[in-house]
Amino acid sequence: MSQERPNIVFIVLDQWRGDCVGIADSPHPVMTPHIDQLAYEGISYQRAYADCPVCMPQRATMLTGYTGSQHSKPHNFLDGPRTPIPKEKSLPYRLTREADYQTKAIGKMHFYPERSRFGFEHVTLHPNDYVNWLEEQGYGGSYRGHGLGGNEVYPAVSAVPERFTYTHWIVDEGVKFLSQRDPDHPFFLWMIFEAPHSPFDPPEPYDRFYDDFDIPEAVVGDWAETDGEPNSLIEQRMSNKTDRITPQILRRIHRHYYAQITHIDYQLGRFLGELKKQGLYDTTIVVTSDHGEHLGEHRIFGKNTFLESSARIPLIIKPSQSCTIPKHTASSPVLTADIPVTILDMAGLSLPEDADGKSLLNPPDKRIIFGETSFGCISSWCGNDIK
Repeated sequence: MSQERPNIVFIVLDQWRGDCVGIADSPHPVMTPHIDQLAYEGISYQRAYADCPVCMPQRATMLTGYTGSQHSKPHNFLDGPRTPIPKEKSLPYRLTREADYQTKAIGKMHFYPERSRFGFEHVTLHPNDYVNWLEEQGYGGSYRGHGLGGNEVYPAVSAVPERFTYTHWIVDEGVKFLSQRDPDHPFFLWMIFEAPHSPFDPPEPYDRFYDDFDIPEAVVGDWAETDGEPNSLIEQRMSNKTDRITPQILRRIHRHYYAQITHIDYQLGRFLGELKKQGLYDTTIVVTSDHGEHLGEHRIFGKNTFLESSARIPLIIKPSQSCTIPKHTASSPVLTADIPVTILDMAGLSLPEDADGKSLLNPPDKRIIFGETSFGCISSWCGNDIK
């Protein structure tokens, strides 16, 4: 690999299933033309997994290459000890200090404490900075103004017009960074979107995009017919009352979930256009998710399990011309932890020997991957023999 240091854009969607992308061989009719194009120009990993399909552990993993097991926090941690990321092991810290990168983070960091930077030179934070911006635009109190909270799964429509949504705002902030960067130094830009995480509230007109599409039936495990349903799933379904969601409501939920993904994709079209306008399209671009979404399968929503709907994620890498990634790795199992290690390798930095992640520039021939979550008893091994 050339020692030229590439610009790097790391794009993360929140709670995005591995089968809900246009290029996937899937019954989900999701339109993602810009993300698909990145895949055509790079590599789409067909068997990418979150080792701990929970928001905060995955963000720690994305910054370090160490899994939730090594962090000893396979769960969200909203108080107590701070996010377990020693700054000397943080990806942006190393890029800034060892490779002279400009580092910027925009969006839903979900760190603790929430204003922590963990090596980034600057963070523009959602929802904090976004809510303040809404106030300035005359939309104070409109963030989730429809009344649904972050883990409520009934369908809604954004309480603000499309150009005032957090998705539009995050892309605007990304475009702004491109115009304000120092052109004499490489940059690392991390953009994390809140969608398609619930509430499922796309703006108009996206909320009607999928009205005429056929929606696949939700998958239900064989245990539903044999009284063998795991207790953890029963408890989750009963506590969240998701067994009260009718097939008609579930279809609308699917349509709004797809719409949120398409909204992000179309907005990313603006960002990719700005890269081309500024002559920066030869940038390494990584697109992925922290974990999936059950989306009514097995009569539950959310994540936390190692069912495919929760643990499998999209992972697309369009490398710059200075980086070469073996395309045969697309069918091999990979982890979220591989992403920061691969980025370090692309930047020509030394790789952490004790990290769980492996560089995809030189992947191992054989590999078994596994994960840990603190939720219930649904767990599994994910290896080369999985079909």
